[in-house]
Amino acid sequence: MLMVFYQKLKKTKIIMRKIISIFFMSLLVSCGSQVSDLELRVAKLETEIASMRKGGGLTSLVPAGAYPQFAFQEEEYNFGDIRDGDIVSHVFRFTNTGEAPLVISKATAACGCTVPQWPKQPIPVGGSGEIKVQFDSSNKPGMQNKVVTITSNTESKVKKLLIRAQVNPRS
Repeated sequence: MLMVFYQKLKKTKIIMRKIISIFFMSLLVSCGSQVSDLELRVAKLETEIASMRKGGGLTSLVPAGAYPQFAFQEEEYNFGDIRDGDIVSHVFRFTNTGEAPLVISKATAACGCTVPQWPKQPIPVGGSGEIKVQFDSSNKPGMQNKVVTITSNTESKVKKLLIRAQVNPRS
């Protein structure tokens, strides 16, 4: 009886450590330090907590090696020469070539001039989806390189897409 109590207490300590870690990482993210690295850590911890809620202990939601995987037709797109003020967009198409449904939790860009749209529903194994990226070139003269960061339940957690444009002044 005492041994069972000890084991439950030990499990509770592990869970509490994870929750405290998430709290401190969230605090660091809100302070803006090394956001991309912290996003990876938080995404991993969120996956572990979701697994614990389902009774899976500290294992991940899917068995080792059974992850979804992006297979993009292209990961970079160059709009070429555009004029200041043009709003252009491109659709990045992908297939889930992994072994589990693909869930995209968010897609972000560093600046408000670049806006990604992504599927909110899980993409089944073998299924396909699109990420539409819109770029507003207003007041962005010169060569522009914009990165879209996709956070998902793939093994690496993060995927980056790149758009480029040479923004020329209006004549």
